[in-house]
Amino acid sequence: MPESSIRGRLRWISESPLSLYLTVLVLIVLPLVIFSVRTDRHESEQIIRQEMSSSENVTTLASMLIEEHFRQSIVLLESYAKDPEFQGEWQRHAIDTVNRHMELAHSLQSDSSLFSVYGPDGTMRSIAPMDATLIGQSFAYRDWYKGVTKQGKPYVSEVYRTRAAPQTLAVAVAVPIKDTQGKLIGIIAAAYSLDRISQWLSEVPESAGRTIVVVDQRGRMIATPGIDVTAPPADLSSHTAVKKVLAGETGTYEFKQPETSSTGKKNPHGRENYFISYRPISAFGWGVLTYVPSSTVYGRISEMRRQNVIFAVNLLLLAVVGSLLIGYLSKRQQKLKQQLEALSYSEGRYRSLLDNATLGIFRSAQHGFVYANESMAKMLGYDSVAELLALDVEKELFVDPADRRKIREKYEAGAPFVFEEVRFKRKNGSTINLRLSGRSVRSPLTGELEFELLTEDISERRALEAQLRQAQKMDAIGRLAGGVSHDFNNLLTVITGYTDLALESLEAEDPLRSELQEVKNAAQRASTLTRQLLAFSRRQLLEPRVLNLTTVVERIHGMLRRLLGENIQLQYKLDPQLGSVRADPGQMDQVVVNLAVNARDAMQAQGGGRLMIETSNVVIDQAYAREHLNVKTGPHVMLSVSDSGSGMDAETIAQIFEPFFTTKLSEQGTGLGLSTVYGIVQQSGGHIGVESQVGRGTSFKVYLPRVEEEPQRGTSLETATLLRGKETILLVEDEDAVRELTRQILHRAGYNVLTADTASRALELAREPEDKIDLLLTDMILQEMTGSDLAQYVHHLAPQIHVLFMSGYTADSAFIGKVDSHLNLLQKPFTSEQLLRKVRTALDH
Repeated sequence: MPESSIRGRLRWISESPLSLYLTVLVLIVLPLVIFSVRTDRHESEQIIRQEMSSSENVTTLASMLIEEHFRQSIVLLESYAKDPEFQGEWQRHAIDTVNRHMELAHSLQSDSSLFSVYGPDGTMRSIAPMDATLIGQSFAYRDWYKGVTKQGKPYVSEVYRTRAAPQTLAVAVAVPIKDTQGKLIGIIAAAYSLDRISQWLSEVPESAGRTIVVVDQRGRMIATPGIDVTAPPADLSSHTAVKKVLAGETGTYEFKQPETSSTGKKNPHGRENYFISYRPISAFGWGVLTYVPSSTVYGRISEMRRQNVIFAVNLLLLAVVGSLLIGYLSKRQQKLKQQLEALSYSEGRYRSLLDNATLGIFRSAQHGFVYANESMAKMLGYDSVAELLALDVEKELFVDPADRRKIREKYEAGAPFVFEEVRFKRKNGSTINLRLSGRSVRSPLTGELEFELLTEDISERRALEAQLRQAQKMDAIGRLAGGVSHDFNNLLTVITGYTDLALESLEAEDPLRSELQEVKNAAQRASTLTRQLLAFSRRQLLEPRVLNLTTVVERIHGMLRRLLGENIQLQYKLDPQLGSVRADPGQMDQVVVNLAVNARDAMQAQGGGRLMIETSNVVIDQAYAREHLNVKTGPHVMLSVSDSGSGMDAETIAQIFEPFFTTKLSEQGTGLGLSTVYGIVQQSGGHIGVESQVGRGTSFKVYLPRVEEEPQRGTSLETATLLRGKETILLVEDEDAVRELTRQILHRAGYNVLTADTASRALELAREPEDKIDLLLTDMILQEMTGSDLAQYVHHLAPQIHVLFMSGYTADSAFIGKVDSHLNLLQKPFTSEQLLRKVRTALDH
């Protein structure tokens, strides 16, 4: 087709009415349809949520209102029952005076139908308003009489029918009257007609259009606006919502009438469906239900949809005209935003009425409290809410009054206020970290700006966060130190081993011996440094034993005495009944020595001092464990090292266990002493804490879990004197230099050595029938599998083979930081003698 013809057709399509229709369809109609569907669904859900939320608020307020009325009644009755003057008049049978009291009580509580007093046998002695026909009658059969006499405390009765005409349904609140010895001498009660309780429900705000129903413990309807108090209460116990509320549940759901009844007959048309909100009154086993007809809710939705249809039609018309579309959408969006803000305000207002919240809630004006709940008073250490309400908020509550002014400025400027952190003063003078959130309101009486706030105590959380950050920092440094130490140990093994081989080949008078010996000494010092790094990183290989820390301290007394010097007084407070712990004896020696040397250095500036070493049995409780990260509760053994030195400030304490941190001169310490102690204690499953003040000394306390086993005796390492042999050894090591060095040392000692650089190669050699292997000598960390896994495979092939492991540190799950016996592990770096001794010992056992 010619190009000109194609252009002509395209121009006709673009200029034809069809082009306009397509443009309107694509740009206006389709987005309009999508927008209408999304808006319809959103607004429908919003209306339903709003209705459910409002019903929940009405239900909550109704239950609180009923509880408050009965609580006030109990308080009034108890004020009489516990009044010594009233008790005396009652015991003297001054009935006229008692009658006047009851008339006064009835005038104070006009909500009640009557007030009455009964003898301990249930006989009525006084009643207001006066009804002489009831005086002298026995009411011992009433459940409130039985409940009070049995429980000895206030009791709310079940629904009963009154004796006096017109014999309406009522509920009674009864309180025992006891003498000074606690003996029951009477009962004072107030009765409420069910129509009076029903009138209370009409006082609930926003209850219009809703039906509020109160059910008793049996599921009977005992209160609702317009109830017939002369007819028996309706039984609603089979209703789903009633079952839920009597089971103590709170919730909201939509009840839909079934299409057929329980008899199989079709329900008549017009049966109403409801949105039902229910909440228990747990104080006396009642429940409150609020019914909203579904037709009301869906009527609002239908009206909304009708409005949306009108809106869509108008929008389509306006789209043709053009420019008014954006303005109309903006108006609708603003209207929706206002509805959401109104809903949020309504929910916040009702939530602020709940006084039993676990969070602290208060409302304050310019200088003082307007309202506060019990949780707020307890949080700040006050005995009562009244005591808290008497405070000046800005001067007596805020640690920094500027925080109060900053919050007020935010509110007055209309800025959002969410999760502001402040410090409050408690009654005892201590401070507490709180997180505040809330809103400002204008008092309807004074017009003054007031603040409605929720408070959460975050003091413990902030302390734990600081400990967690410190632990994460220490762990990161430890991982770095452990990784460097592992690789460094392999290098030191090669240096030490070849130095030993070179020394063996030289004559005693050879001048190179002294130089090589210095190389060996330097390697040994480097080995000591790597062990300290591994101790801090909690990756060193421990050899735990069941031991007694008192015995450890007594054993190294001589060493401590020499280290401390004569200007330091060494004192002990050792528990002879100290429990046992599971730890490495050598590492525990190092813990005590390092702490003692650290204390000595702290006391040198003042020319000496006193060092106290103490051991005792302790039990770590939940309170201590909550304040310290990764601390387990239960029985522990405590080792305390305290000095009278210069002490430390808080900044120094925060870094005291970090490697290479020291307050000494550079030539006086490496900064690894306390970090080594920290790593040993942590790896042993314990905890170390420090307490110090500048100028008042320092106390380190080590806590180790207590075990119920008896301390073990040490096993001698001198198990073999002949270090040579002719057995066959399978050597598995992936580091070439270490593998070759180890092979040479074993070969010179007369052993037949088979080498493998991988686990798979080692398994191939183990399967060779002509090679009878006596010992598997393997590194713990291999590329294909761990050394312990390789040992299991080899044992499966040849159970008689002995095993000796090598490692600078091990990440194998079976050997994390500890081994059951030093006889099956060779720690890098090692000397030729150490290698041959371990090999000989492993073969001979």
